[in-house]
This record gives sequence, C-alpha cells and structure tokens, in this order.
Amino acid sequence: MWIDSVDFNKWRDLIPFGSAMLGAMVGGGITYWIAKNKERKETKQKQLESLFELQKINFNLVQSIRDLQNMIKNYLSDSVKIEEISIKEVNKKVKECLDELANSRAELLGNAVHLSEDIFNYVSDKHDEIMKKFLFTTFSGLDTEYEGSYIKEDIENLENVINKMIILQDFLMQKEKLYVKHYLNEYTDI
Repeated sequence: MWIDSVDFNKWRDLIPFGSAMLGAMVGGGITYWIAKNKERKETKQKQLESLFELQKINFNLVQSIRDLQNMIKNYLSDSVKIEEISIKEVNKKVKECLDELANSRAELLGNAVHLSEDIFNYVSDKHDEIMKKFLFTTFSGLDTEYEGSYIKEDIENLENVINKMIILQDFLMQKEKLYVKHYLNEYTDI
C-alpha cells in the first residue's frame, strides 16, 4: 500500500507550521466574525438613532405649524383679543415656519438615508407634498400688509398640512416598532 511507503518522520517539521496556520485561520475567522457582528450592531443602532431623530424633527415641525395656525386663528378672531396680533407678526411666523420647513429637508433626508431606500423615498415624497401644500396655503398672505389677507381656508389648509405631517409621523412610529423589535431580538437577551 502507498501509505506504507510514506516516511512520516520527514514531515514532522511541518506539524508546527500547519498548527500555526490552522490557529491563524481560526483566530482570524473569529476576529472577522466579531468585527462584522459589532459593525452590524452599530449600523442597527445608527438606524434607530436616525429614526428617533426623524420623529423629533417632524414633531417640532408639527408644533411650529400648529403655532402658526393658532396665530392665524387669533388674528382672524372677532372676539376680544387678549394679545393684539398684527399681519406683520403673522407673516414673520409664516417665514419662520417656511425656513424651518425648508431647512428640515436636509436633516430629514440625512437621517432617512441611514434606514432604507423605501423610507428615504417616502420621507422625501411626504416632505415635498407638505412643502407644496404649505407654500400654496401661505403664499397669498406673505405679500400683503392689509387686514384680511389670511382667510379661514388658510386655517383648514394648515390643518391639512399638519395631517400630512401626522401621517408621516405615524409611518415613522410604525417603522420604529419594527426596527426596535428587530434590534431587541437580535442584540439583547430579553
């Protein structure tokens, strides 16, 4: 048989080399596996942080537009006004909301990019819808300085803007549930 003709004494010197190679491969594999798991965990953590940040930004926008809506309601109110609100103050608040809405696009999309393409596209589309509706609603009042430049329809249109933002917030909260559940199942011992 061929095995009888092999002299294993000649191959003895290769045993330490083979053992070292095997140890290096196993150690390298374990190190790679640990590094990949750590990277995956950090990615999932970044996604959760981005999702929470998206919700915070959207909530702040809802609050700003709700404040504007209340300011216009008070401006149009026929009742005795506790605080006189001028058209200039309303227009200033509109411009502040517009700036905040425009600046939030970069923040929203900057956070949405860490999640998924579907979420990024949804957030982008919803923000565009909200911006168009807000511009349509507020454009008429910005250029005028006389009483009555805002009408009751503007309040309803702002309510529609807020509703679109609430739909976006609801979408983000649903995604949060999924991402948190996945993260907890994968990375905690609960």
